Amino acid sequence: MKNPTELMGIFLWVAFCTAWPVQVLAVTTPTTQVCAQAVEKAGVWTCAYPLKPEVARKRHSSYRFTQQDGRVLKVEVINGAGALREDTIPVSVSPLQSGVVEYQWSADGKGFWATSRRFGGTIQERWKAGAGFRDKYHELPASETDPEKARVKGNGVCREKWTVDARGFVQTVRFYNWKDQPRKDLYGAHGYRYERNAQGVIITEVPLNKLGKPAATELGQVKFTYKYDASGNLLSAAAENKEGKPSYLKNFHYSKITYDSVGNPLSEAFLDKEGKPAKNSMEIGMWKATYDATGNLVRKLYFDTGGKPMLDKEKSAGASFTYDANGRQTGSCTLGLDGKPSMDINGVICRKWIHDVKGVVTEAQFLDAQGKPLARKDGIARIKYKETAGGQVSEEWYYDIAGKPALDQERIHGTITTTDVGKHTLLMCNYGIDKKKKKGKDGVACTRMTFNEDDDVVEEWTTDEKDALVLNADGVAGCVTKFDEFAREVEHWYYGTQRELVMHKELEHAGMVSKYDADGEIEDMIAYDADREPIKPPDALEDPDDLNPPDWDGVNEPEP
Repeated sequence: MKNPTELMGIFLWVAFCTAWPVQVLAVTTPTTQVCAQAVEKAGVWTCAYPLKPEVARKRHSSYRFTQQDGRVLKVEVINGAGALREDTIPVSVSPLQSGVVEYQWSADGKGFWATSRRFGGTIQERWKAGAGFRDKYHELPASETDPEKARVKGNGVCREKWTVDARGFVQTVRFYNWKDQPRKDLYGAHGYRYERNAQGVIITEVPLNKLGKPAATELGQVKFTYKYDASGNLLSAAAENKEGKPSYLKNFHYSKITYDSVGNPLSEAFLDKEGKPAKNSMEIGMWKATYDATGNLVRKLYFDTGGKPMLDKEKSAGASFTYDANGRQTGSCTLGLDGKPSMDINGVICRKWIHDVKGVVTEAQFLDAQGKPLARKDGIARIKYKETAGGQVSEEWYYDIAGKPALDQERIHGTITTTDVGKHTLLMCNYGIDKKKKKGKDGVACTRMTFNEDDDVVEEWTTDEKDALVLNADGVAGCVTKFDEFAREVEHWYYGTQRELVMHKELEHAGMVSKYDADGEIEDMIAYDADREPIKPPDALEDPDDLNPPDWDGVNEPEP
């Protein structure tokens, strides 16, 4: 099972500590520039489509670059108030959609470390870059001082090499493991070749094989194309297969987007691959947005493919939003078909967000249309959040309408999640009102996961209040997964409380072994019972992970 953090884009150029001599203080003062787009130049995010200050102050999102002596020091995704955006850019194919990217350069300027941070400051990725390459690094544990000990020594993609065009923009990128062996990304490409417009924004993306030649991805795409207007706003995206016919997109969806005069997206109509009206994963055909004078999204409404107001899968016809002076969202309300506050599928009408001095949300309160406290269907009226140890420990606690500790629908009062970056483990435990470990409705108090160098989950175990192994709702206490030298899953096995093999209730097997052909395609999948005996012939086996291409005629992901 892949760690969700591995689903991020391939170009979050990031930095942290340094293994080189640090550059001496520059003689010039750092300068800033705000732009509509960020593009890669020699592996560093740079400005495209510069914005005038009066325009940037009206935009929903922009990129702010801090530079000194001709080098980029920091890139921030900001709102119209000039503060960091709390969420991602709503319509973009760029992998840089939120947070901050920091650069620390070597003394000779030929290399740099880069660190990508989420909103709130937690580290997302770290890379060390040289002339035409970069290597991936784990977050450095507090007890460690040598950054080289944190290098990712994975079988998957953890090194990237690029070439640049005459203007310095990245022209090709190819992927490797830590041993410098070619590897595929999540889409089955060993790399990409880019064509860019005059501003450096990617307009064509061609997948490459391990020899650097054009090739199809695992879903058959051979080319991705993107169209922008004169101000750098994305208008549409498309993909085609070897026959030149429309194919599935990568990290985006087919749609038609319109903008206001400063670049705020006003509407998005979803399309199928042939350009006909379609619904996205939330079952809506299009949305329309309204903004205030500083680019804050204040209203968003949903419509069917015929342009009529409609409810999405969560019984919402849209939402309204409020903000503070820094553009931080302070509240939101679900809207009904009449455009007025309405109850969603969870029994919530409005939400109020409380922030700390850093802008991080510390509490969520549920309210009715008049702003009075309201409990959702499970009786919870507010949730409190807390992060400590640099974001390595996060807490979430539930309270009723009177402000008293309460149990949610899973019969727990809260959870504490602890990440150990040195041991590559994550521990999530449920707690009761007495702040002691407590089983949820699934019979589990804690779940512990261990990750390998590629951030794949290799072990997952569930325990009770006394840290003894316990069966979850699927009848298993643990799962052990193995990966090959290409970072592909080759087998997984389910275990009981005595670490004996057991059958997974839903998947109806105790283990699965996968074999691949020379091209990396799955050749055979064999399921086993608790006695390690095959239980079905391979040609009759239903793949539990559904390897068939998803229906992406609308959208890959729910709207943010």
